[in-house]
Amino acid sequence: MQTEVLVVGAGPAGSTAAAILAQKGYDVLILDKTEFPRQKACGDGIPHSAIALLDQLGLHDQFRNTKRNEITGATIHSPRGQQSSINFRMRDNFFIQSRSVFDHTLFSHALTSGAKFLKAKALEPILNQGKVVGVKARVQDEEKRIFAPITIAADGVDSAIAAPLRREKQLAKHRAISLRGYISGLNLNPRTVEGFFPKEIVPGYLWIFPLGEKEANIGLGMRMDKYAKVGMSMKQVLQNFLASPEIKARLEPNWQLSDVRASPMNFASQKGIQLAYDGAVLVGDAASLVSPLTGGGIYNAMFSAKTAAETIHDAFQKNDFSEKKLSEYERRCWAAIRYEMKITYVVQNAISTFPFLIEGLMKFVDNRTLKALKLFDDVEFS
Repeated sequence: MQTEVLVVGAGPAGSTAAAILAQKGYDVLILDKTEFPRQKACGDGIPHSAIALLDQLGLHDQFRNTKRNEITGATIHSPRGQQSSINFRMRDNFFIQSRSVFDHTLFSHALTSGAKFLKAKALEPILNQGKVVGVKARVQDEEKRIFAPITIAADGVDSAIAAPLRREKQLAKHRAISLRGYISGLNLNPRTVEGFFPKEIVPGYLWIFPLGEKEANIGLGMRMDKYAKVGMSMKQVLQNFLASPEIKARLEPNWQLSDVRASPMNFASQKGIQLAYDGAVLVGDAASLVSPLTGGGIYNAMFSAKTAAETIHDAFQKNDFSEKKLSEYERRCWAAIRYEMKITYVVQNAISTFPFLIEGLMKFVDNRTLKALKLFDDVEFS
């Protein structure tokens, strides 16, 4: 089987890259082991920056016609029980939307743009003298070889394509594990997200991200090295949180917790992560582009995919799919996000060592501070 562009993984990164390249007239084939719509272990937060990319892709109306919950504020609960609440205004606010809806919207757009889809499990890249020339995949019970001059690895943190290519090992302090579920029967402000920082899991945190009235995405994330020392499972941490007096008082008699799922993630804070190889690029979670402070990765996934697609289009014009040529994507990607990833990692590492720094930081979460850090440029706090 032969195609021009082979995209492994149909999540936000894969579907974004596939849509852009299909619209430019390339023969694009997407591989994914599951069909859509599907769920994914995620906090379901869609930041304004990702929405801006949706608009650039031509999905302005489609996104606004889907079920989503607009967020206009946040409340932070510190290790000592202090609270800090902020209201914010943006050009386009932060939303909570099930990944089954968000991902399906992007995937459908890729197909509408002309990309083809094959349900298949990617097994490994096909290498010819060190160059990626395609992918081995399992289609039902048959192993197939699919060849392409360029392969986009968008198959997540456990990428079957990235693993044989990467020369660097992701260190535990640059990795995390998250657990999320959906809770109903919880009293909450449907427009306010909440973050809780118990000292035993800092720099990790627990979250409540409302999906509507009395319904929320609830979960927690912990750095891998911290998780190894905490002495309890992720489910136990979540159960203890739900049993705490503060949360228990907010639960209605018929409350329910469902669809609890865990997922690892790799932070974009480790130096030396390579994103481009001869014949292949890594995007999204496969490229370790998750924020080390919040655990968010949707914007970075979509941005990396867009940048990769632009570089690949130029590579086709020059008929050059070498690592040197594709490294233009890597340079552009890191140039755009490195500063924010560095700053957020410094903050994350500081509160890991000194958890009660959160108490002090909460006093300085204002418009001037965030603008000085060049974070959230279009947000106003009140």
